[in-house]
Amino acid sequence: MPFKGIGWHFVGKDKNPAKKHLRAEHEHQEFQSRMDIIRAEEKERYEIFQARSEYQNQKKVLSNLDMHDYHVSDLVSIRSRAHTTV
Repeated sequence: MPFKGIGWHFVGKDKNPAKKHLRAEHEHQEFQSRMDIIRAEEKERYEIFQARSEYQNQKKVLSNLDMHDYHVSDLVSIRSRAHTTV
């Protein structure tokens, strides 16, 4: 019988295919969860960027208008056109 000294439980760790598979599956799940978090953060940053750029474009369009020369319906149509071009 082999000596069961320090580190005995590590000897056959990688030789057992079932344990190896479970460990690999667990590592893959951890990786996927980290990637999901990163994707969600990136999506949130992109949505914030889009909202900021849309706001800046609308602000630019509306600041270029002379309010006395346009009726309310004109302002609404111009604003909707600015919204669709973003």
